[in-house]
Amino acid sequence: MNSNSARLFVGVSIAVSFLFLGCGGGDGYGGDGGMMNTGGVQPNITDIQSKIFTPRCALSGCHVGPTPQNGLDLSLGHAQANLINVPATWDASFLRVKPNDPQNSYLYMKLVNDPRIMGQQMPKGGPFLNSNELGAVFDWIGQGGQQRPGY
Repeated sequence: MNSNSARLFVGVSIAVSFLFLGCGGGDGYGGDGGMMNTGGVQPNITDIQSKIFTPRCALSGCHVGPTPQNGLDLSLGHAQANLINVPATWDASFLRVKPNDPQNSYLYMKLVNDPRIMGQQMPKGGPFLNSNELGAVFDWIGQGGQQRPGY
């Protein structure tokens, strides 16, 4: 390999590393132990409802209607009341959303396929949430799961 090819190879390798690792490292966790939200979905119930719950969870046969899966209605106007400080159906020792504790919130655990969950990762059958979406949910819970009227 000549010197120009070697430089190109090194440059491409560094660029690819940054794509996979990002600014905060490859695990998606910031220095404070929290997820890093890099844009797109913001860590508030308004954005999470409109960009995650409504289009991907509150669907017929899933988490909407008079008999939602596991009694969890994630439709607009019902999500907060069914999540925050509510015991998880599969394991009542966990809350669905335990404010300020995303790692022990069953909602987040289901989204990341935590080994402590029962059943399967959500949304059922995928596509699963990307790192930005997971970061927004993590940060929203970590910030206390702030509520907003009507959500």
